[in-house]
Amino acid sequence: IVPELRFTNAAVRDVILAIGRLTNINVNFDQQMDAPLSRPFSIETRNAPLEDTLTQVLQANQLTFKVQNPTTIFVYQDTAQKRQQFEDLYMQTFYLSSLQVQAVQAALTQLLAGSQSQPPRFSTNVDSNTLTVRANAQMLGVIEAYIRSNDRPMPEVLVEAEILEVDRAY
Repeated sequence: IVPELRFTNAAVRDVILAIGRLTNINVNFDQQMDAPLSRPFSIETRNAPLEDTLTQVLQANQLTFKVQNPTTIFVYQDTAQKRQQFEDLYMQTFYLSSLQVQAVQAALTQLLAGSQSQPPRFSTNVDSNTLTVRANAQMLGVIEAYIRSNDRPMPEVLVEAEILEVDRAY
């Protein structure tokens, strides 16, 4: 929680550093950010969650951050090039039970084509019907949700019938 923050036309750098001091968080900046950090910015908050306050300041100035450790964040410009440079990438393998791996890869490639982040990389294994994905955490979450909601067994209908023979001569 940020207890109270009030700035009028202060440099963005000063606002971010004040948030860091109030919450005991160290703040590191990308070296090529003098212009965005010098812009004047005004904010007034009281007892607001840290992440909400920080996100408000950063998004208003086209900035974002990466958590480096429990007490340190790294602030950089929110551009596709900088995200590609600084975002962590993860790998995850999805074992498909009902869908064909090529169809899932094609659907995900089309679905995620216009995303702002670095596009995910796919590797398929037809023999084991697995899809291995390399992407950032947010993109992996989207992919996992898509696979979980679509990889369902085909519905089956079980019809039980009993054929009886009637003999009236008995």
